[in-house]
Amino acid sequence: MLNATFVPADLSAFCGLDELGLVAMRQVVEPDRAVIECRVIEPD
Repeated sequence: MLNATFVPADLSAFCGLDELGLVAMRQVVEPDRAVIECRVIEPD
């Protein structure tokens, strides 16, 4: 592959957060757990 590019993974789409009306803001990965901080896209 001569022109390889890298695009960061869309964590919101990967976890299905967009279907819940959420967007991932940041993540913390520890040896025993992973935490994803989310925000509401459009409040009620």
